[in-house]
Amino acid sequence: MFNFLRFQMKIMHRTASLFPLLLPMTVTAAPTPVEKTDYFSKISFHSPSMPGFRTADMLTTGFTGAHVTMSSNSKFLNLNDLQFSVNHDWIRIKAQPVEGRVQLQMVRQPQANEREMTLTLKNLKTGHTQTHVFHLNIWLTGDGILDKNFANAREHCARLGGKLLNTQQFRAVSRQWFGLSSGQLRTFYPDAGIFNEQMQAGDSFWVHEAKSLYLHTGMKSNKRNVGTLCRYEYK
Repeated sequence: MFNFLRFQMKIMHRTASLFPLLLPMTVTAAPTPVEKTDYFSKISFHSPSMPGFRTADMLTTGFTGAHVTMSSNSKFLNLNDLQFSVNHDWIRIKAQPVEGRVQLQMVRQPQANEREMTLTLKNLKTGHTQTHVFHLNIWLTGDGILDKNFANAREHCARLGGKLLNTQQFRAVSRQWFGLSSGQLRTFYPDAGIFNEQMQAGDSFWVHEAKSLYLHTGMKSNKRNVGTLCRYEYK
């Protein structure tokens, strides 16, 4: 009887050892690799009237004729390996492959429903993509005409469908686009109708607080008969 029980236990042990071989084989797919590179942190943004470098945040302000150049600030990133696209055509993309730079051109005023923008880049080597979503907060309008006083400047903006920028807004525009630059604004932006042929980066412009500020510093100016930049009022 004892030998019979030992025999049964041996049979059961051998059968159990075969179970893994009898179960259906399953193949676990390898997880899709996740792209962890933050490309936009390796890209500098700069305007022709801005000697320093900025982030993509400068795109929250714009005007017809404005353009921004993107360049790599990392030895590990070549912009020729990236393809850029946007979801609205008021920004046009112009590649400069020889220099490894890409230019974003603001060719027209966006409609109200086009202010939410998505800038997408695709790595042509890996196929991975990354997006940067931004909202256009300030669209500058103007016609390059000088106003001799604040009241005229305010009425001027109203005729153009806008309002004068307040001091904080004006200084943000100055910091993002014109900081400490010098030279003729139409030389920087030939297609920008908000500036006339004589306007300089160091000229003054009216703001909402009934004073004028220097464009390239945002500091107070005592000049009168100065330029008028307006913030378009979207409905």
